[in-house]
Amino acid sequence: VLASALSFALYLPDLYRSSAVLLVERPVPEVYVRPAVSGELESRLHVIKQEIMSRVRLTDLIQRFDLYQDLRREMPMDGVLDQMRHDIDVELTGPEQVSGRKTTVSFKLSFTGAKAETVADVTNALANFYASQNDEIRSQEATRATGFLKAQLDATRRELDSHEGSIRPYTSSHPGELPQQVEVNLAALERPNTQLRLTGEREIKLLEDREKLADGL
Repeated sequence: VLASALSFALYLPDLYRSSAVLLVERPVPEVYVRPAVSGELESRLHVIKQEIMSRVRLTDLIQRFDLYQDLRREMPMDGVLDQMRHDIDVELTGPEQVSGRKTTVSFKLSFTGAKAETVADVTNALANFYASQNDEIRSQEATRATGFLKAQLDATRRELDSHEGSIRPYTSSHPGELPQQVEVNLAALERPNTQLRLTGEREIKLLEDREKLADGL
């Protein structure tokens, strides 16, 4: 049995495995924009994975790097695509605790094949596709977040203008009666009071001077 196993192992072709680790930035903090669905980052990676595992994307990689030459002669293209999907492995790693839930910040992408250089090239192509798609999706999300914040700002501005419009008739019909005008009104009253006190003091002094003059006469 051992001899048979060794002979079979030597008969099998060599396989090479290439891996790439990609770091993914966390999304915008929930304190600014609360995501509609939890696990937004994992959903984004899942969407990219579905795109890269599609028939069009895998067919393009097979033709570009001339993969599975013998297999393509033996079976239809659907079987070749299934084999490539089996050879591609995406492992989510590096969970980090953020806001009470785990958010993936890195993942490992691997590809297995018969030629070392080709395996490395395919892995780099897959990693570059992941990075470009992630940047595109994040750009779209940033655009949507900016639009959302702008809409909220416009709604708040319209609400503020509406409140100011409803308050303006009252302020026009009740001048000087608003709370913020109390200090101004008090200051306006203080000036004539001061002038009245000074006038009274001058009159008293004049009376005293008159009395002194009368006593002298």
